[in-house]
Amino acid sequence: MEHSRDCDCLIHSRPYMTEFVTHDELGPALLDEHLRHLRSLDPSGVERKKNHWASNALFSCVRKVWLQYHDAEATNDAGNTDVLALGDLVEEEMVEKYMLSGNFIRGQKYIEFHDPRLKLPITGKVDALIAEGGDVVPLEIKSIKDWGEFKGTEVWQKLLPRAEHVAQLTVYLKALNLPRGYVEYFNKNRSLRARYEVKFSQQFFDEVIGRFAELEAELTRQEPPIPKGFREGSYPCGWYSKDGTKELVGSCAFYSHCWGEQMPVKLRVEDFRW
Repeated sequence: MEHSRDCDCLIHSRPYMTEFVTHDELGPALLDEHLRHLRSLDPSGVERKKNHWASNALFSCVRKVWLQYHDAEATNDAGNTDVLALGDLVEEEMVEKYMLSGNFIRGQKYIEFHDPRLKLPITGKVDALIAEGGDVVPLEIKSIKDWGEFKGTEVWQKLLPRAEHVAQLTVYLKALNLPRGYVEYFNKNRSLRARYEVKFSQQFFDEVIGRFAELEAELTRQEPPIPKGFREGSYPCGWYSKDGTKELVGSCAFYSHCWGEQMPVKLRVEDFRW
């Protein structure tokens, strides 16, 4: 890593420390590679799951959905799974706050909802159920990072709440026959919270089901093109470091299939059938 001339880091303030302190990049990389190898040896890790719609899949890339349902082999590393574990820890911490408040009912309620307009059920997991004013209220917790914080401390809320999160909670409200719920966000950078009440809307729910129906229609067709508006160096395709190096630090599991080398993928399920 390059440092500025006036850098006050420990190594620069005490140059002699370079004699006994070094950056170990190889060790963690070897550990991650070994774990990937061990997981590849587990037959259950590649077992095809029962077809269903994940409740958070609504606004995902239709091409990625098609590839996943045809059980395509990934062309890129799925990324740092430790980030997902961090999100779980945030969820646990937020749920504990509600437990201490005295209005906690239960956590992690599994949902499987069947709509006659869809061939596949929608499944998901409510993070928590709380009691409020005599009502049972579902709670969906999301951990996020700063966005545009250099423009103001509250800019991180500009894109909240996200449509896919409201859609996810709307499905839960329908499945549980409840009138309202909350989507709560936790900013991992600065420990800030923002909570949004969501009331059930039949109009929006019908839009959600319509979107899932569109995705289902694509599954039996040829592989769809890259959706309009998706770009090579932007989320959710690929995203770069913000330090000016233009280094790709994360990507979709099929990034190299869509961009760059445009690598072919192996489909374990050639013809998708219901």
